[in-house]
Amino acid sequence: MKRPCLLRRCWPWLSLPLVPLVAWGLILAVMPTDWARARLVDRLNRATGRSVTIGSLRLGVLGGLRIMDLAIAEPNQPSDPWLKVAETRIDVHLGQILTGHCTPSAIEIDGPWLRIWRKAGGLPELGEFLRDGSKHDKPRGQHGSSSASGSPITLKVTNGAVRIIDEPSGTELDLADVSGTGGCGSRLVTIDDLRGTINSGKFAMALKLERDPVSPRFEAEIKASGVEIDRGMPVLGFFVPVVAGSTDGFGGRFDLDISLRGQGSTRPEIRRTLRGRGSVLLSPIDLEGSKFLAQLDVLGDWPKESKIGSVSTDFTIENARIATDDLTIKVSQFPFVLGGWTDFDGRFDYQARVDKITAKLPREAKAWIVDRKGHLDQLAGLRMHGSIDKFDVTVNGEPLTGDPNRPNAERARFRETARQIRDRFFR
Repeated sequence: MKRPCLLRRCWPWLSLPLVPLVAWGLILAVMPTDWARARLVDRLNRATGRSVTIGSLRLGVLGGLRIMDLAIAEPNQPSDPWLKVAETRIDVHLGQILTGHCTPSAIEIDGPWLRIWRKAGGLPELGEFLRDGSKHDKPRGQHGSSSASGSPITLKVTNGAVRIIDEPSGTELDLADVSGTGGCGSRLVTIDDLRGTINSGKFAMALKLERDPVSPRFEAEIKASGVEIDRGMPVLGFFVPVVAGSTDGFGGRFDLDISLRGQGSTRPEIRRTLRGRGSVLLSPIDLEGSKFLAQLDVLGDWPKESKIGSVSTDFTIENARIATDDLTIKVSQFPFVLGGWTDFDGRFDYQARVDKITAKLPREAKAWIVDRKGHLDQLAGLRMHGSIDKFDVTVNGEPLTGDPNRPNAERARFRETARQIRDRFFR
């Protein structure tokens, strides 16, 4: 008989945990979310120096802030945003709000679309955004510690898309199904694992960006496999200039593995500091439109099959150049190897590497090479140089496409060597 009395005495204490929830529900019922949205937009505008718009805000009863239809654009082009996000979820919980500490620890971004655009002048559209605009009193050499200060925010991205436009090289790429994780501190931004698809292939990357106010630093690793080659990829010509003119999507695919590091937010500074290494493989690749092979047509009737093969190379990036000593064009069983460089302006200079060619020939061709060593040495004089848009192929300084009515001993020996290689490997 005493139990009901006991419950009557205890129920006020048992209901205390519900008070914050009820209070928060009342706050949500009366809070002017349009006012909160305007305050947040104003704060983001001032913090980023960009034009920011937000469609709506939604606050959860148990905490959590949802930002719908976020867009960021340059101040002079508010209607052309370079970042659009369908939904952003921030873990601002009820306890934080009640105590006045609303610093998030995790942000989830769903459905982002990002445009990375390097304009004709060489400057990236969001180059200044990479810098930390906050004031700093420390000398330039002591900024490293500030990048790691403060509690980092965990980032998670799902269902994303990235549009890459590089006007100087004419490259346009679309990344889809982008997802990954990372972190964001006061000045340090990291991408631990970002994955997605590109032209029926796959890519993965990791990135670290130090948003120094004077000169931001970055490190990146990028891997891609099985990517279809199309007309939007002339940038491949910087790594393998022999494909210039032929990358228009005849069933070709490429794999890429590259690591980069550098600093700066301007083109001259990035060019001066960029370092890296990597490898690229194009297989199969239809070289029907290759300007380089078009030069070799003067040597005789090459079978159509000789225009389909693979191209591979390891390379280093330094001093504004992409350099290699094993750019290998392999068709049938013959590995044609070049060594040289391409600079960031598209100029290049490559020469045949007879020692590499001999080393990569199949075993059954070794005897054939020994018997014709004198002829094969003629390949050492082959050189291609100029720019990706226009270049020359010479033999010991003489144009390969010289006047056939004016005999030249060097060209004649080279033509004989080319004829023997054609008959041995392509007939």
